[in-house]
Amino acid sequence: MSLLAELSKLKVEDIATPRDPMIIIDSNDSAYTVLKLLSKNRISSAPVYDQTRNEYVGFVDLLDIVCFLVDVLARPELKHSAQVESTFLDSQTDKIINLSRRDEYHPVQKGTPLIDAVKLLGRDRIHRLPIVDQGKIVSVLTQSALVAWLTERLDLLTPLSSKTLHELNLDGKSVHSIGARSKCIEAFQVMAKERVAGLAVLMEDSTLLTCISATDLKVFEHQFLLKALRATVQEFTTASRISDVSPDKPAAITAHPEDTIEKVLGRFQATGLHRLFVTTKQDNGFREFPVGVVTLSDIITLVEKHLILEA
Repeated sequence: MSLLAELSKLKVEDIATPRDPMIIIDSNDSAYTVLKLLSKNRISSAPVYDQTRNEYVGFVDLLDIVCFLVDVLARPELKHSAQVESTFLDSQTDKIINLSRRDEYHPVQKGTPLIDAVKLLGRDRIHRLPIVDQGKIVSVLTQSALVAWLTERLDLLTPLSSKTLHELNLDGKSVHSIGARSKCIEAFQVMAKERVAGLAVLMEDSTLLTCISATDLKVFEHQFLLKALRATVQEFTTASRISDVSPDKPAAITAHPEDTIEKVLGRFQATGLHRLFVTTKQDNGFREFPVGVVTLSDIITLVEKHLILEA
C-alpha cells in the first residue's frame, strides 16, 4: 500500500495521542497557572475554553508565555520585580492566546481523513489540530504524533526515507542562536522576536553547547523564574536540565547533512524534540558547528510534497 492510500484510509483520531481527561485551560486562568498546568502534564500547549461564550477560543503554548513574559519585562511602568511578578501571576489567559502568532486554531471533525490533516500540518505548517466531536475537543493531533507514526511506517516512505538532508536541501536553513554567556532574558527576547521556540546555544568559538527553548520555562516556580531570567543562558539551561530529563548534549540534539530521513525520524522519536540542529564536525568530532536546523514542520512539509508527487 502507498503512503497516500494509507493516509486516505486512516482517520485523524487513529494516530492522535489519547488523553483522558483532556487538559483544557479556562480563559480566566492566569499565565502562571497555565505554565504550571502544562508543566505538570508534560505538554507544550492546551486548548482554551471561554465559559462566558461557551466555546473554545484557541490554544496557548509555551512560546505564547515567552512572548508575554518578554512583553511584561519591557513595560516601563513596571519598575519593580514585585510588579512584574504580580502582572505575570494575575494576567488572564485570554490576553495571551496566540501571542506568538503561530497557533492558528483550526479544529477538525472526528472522522476527518488523515490525509487532510497532513495537508494542514504540512502546507500550512500548523503545529496542532484539535479533534472535535459534537462540539467538544476529544483529542489533539500534533506534529509529534504524526512524525511518530511515520517513523513506525518507514516502509511507506521509500525512497524518500533513504534521502539525506543535504540531498533534500534541508541542511542549510538559518539557525537562530544565542551565546552561552548572554543573559537568559536575551534568549527569550530573540525567541519572541523571531517567533521560534528554540535557539542553539553557542560557545565563544561558535561551537554548539546545547539548546534553550520555551520548554525550559516549565521547571521554575514563579518566585525563582524572574531571578533565573537574569542568569546567563548556560546557568539557566544547567538549572533547567537538573530538574528535567530533556536532552541537552550536542549528540542528542543534532543531525548531520549526510543523515537520512530515516535516521532523522529516529532521532526525533528517541528524543521527543521538535528541532535538530544540523552541524558539521571538526577536531575528530569533538566540536560541532551548527549550519542549519531541521524541524518537525520541515519533515511534515517534505512528506506533504512527496504525497503530491505520489498522487
